Amino acid sequence: ELEIGFNALSTAESTSSDAKAVPTPNQRIRFYILADTSYGSCCVDEIAAEHVSADVVIHYGRSCLSPTTRLPVIYIYTSQPLSLPSAISSFTKTFPDREEKVLIMADITYQIHIPKLTTALRELGYTNLTAPEVVRDPGSVVPNRRVEEGVRERLGEYVLWHVSEPPKALLLTLAARVKEMYIYPTTGLQTSPDSISGDGQTPTPQSVQANTSLLLRRRYALLTTLSTAPILGILINTLSVSDHLAALSSLKDMISRAGKKSYTFVVGKVNAAKLANFSEIGGWVVVGCWESSLIEGDGFYKGVVTPFELGVA
Repeated sequence: ELEIGFNALSTAESTSSDAKAVPTPNQRIRFYILADTSYGSCCVDEIAAEHVSADVVIHYGRSCLSPTTRLPVIYIYTSQPLSLPSAISSFTKTFPDREEKVLIMADITYQIHIPKLTTALRELGYTNLTAPEVVRDPGSVVPNRRVEEGVRERLGEYVLWHVSEPPKALLLTLAARVKEMYIYPTTGLQTSPDSISGDGQTPTPQSVQANTSLLLRRRYALLTTLSTAPILGILINTLSVSDHLAALSSLKDMISRAGKKSYTFVVGKVNAAKLANFSEIGGWVVVGCWESSLIEGDGFYKGVVTPFELGVA
């Protein structure tokens, strides 16, 4: 029960239109709808919540589950529709061997379908399936998932089957942990959870093997440009994720020890037009949540890397 006075409803961009339907049966509790955020919509905007003196934040929609610093957070992930018959058909075509070791995961908005999907696959004879539960732990071996100890020790023997394409940072992390990775696409082809494919009108989506080699080469190319940059810019892309100040201090020290100068910027949502105003900066490093720190795009004039990549460089 919520025995508190002020609640901030933080909504992801995809769910902001539904915020007006939130009921307020208990008049002792006041709700404020935070329909936009200064940073990524996957993060909890504690700063905006504090502007209305909120006691707790209720975050709707997809989330990176990064630890917060000041306010308690209630997560409501919402759910996207998934055609289970189509997903099962795609899975069986991808893994004809019923004894294959498979780790089944999904984007957090599809997670509600995973238990039912896993049960159906086991009834078809699959004996080595693992479907980890969602936990709030971005630092775990599989980010934000609880993996059994026996599976965690042999994770390199498993093939990962992921419902919906993950963010780039998560894609690189997962691909480095498992033997192979397949992505089941969900864009524009899912209708209802019980819809049946095979009518000739809606083709069954096929799982695609993830290939991160091109992305890794592109990220490595960015690192090579930092070695000759005399001045680096540190972008603060969060004011809510815990320990971001410690990360900022560590980055400043690392850059100083390399004989370079650094300047710190707080610019809100990062885009190429904002960074183009600082022509003297030879490269950028982003301090943000673990998902939004990896920024891709052809419009940036100078390389934008994560703190980990800066340490490698």
